[in-house]
Amino acid sequence: MRSRARLVRSGIALLLAAGAWLAMLPWIDCAFALGGWHEDLARICTFGVGIPGFGTPHWPNLVLAAIYLATAIWIANTRGIDFAARSRPKT
Repeated sequence: MRSRARLVRSGIALLLAAGAWLAMLPWIDCAFALGGWHEDLARICTFGVGIPGFGTPHWPNLVLAAIYLATAIWIANTRGIDFAARSRPKT
């Protein structure tokens, strides 16, 4: 039963890491639009320029991705979570 809990914990961590990548994808598409790293473009994509119609800032995506990634790392390193504990009778 312990291996099943470990498998579930690993699956949740992988899903959260994939969610972090998907949350960050709009910023990645914007920041690397010219085919490489450009500091000014990354700043514009993160905070915007204040010009209507240019695009929205993507800093909330980065915050959400950081939360997903931190949670995935925490879940992967936590051994105290036992998903089968509720099904076992207490003695």
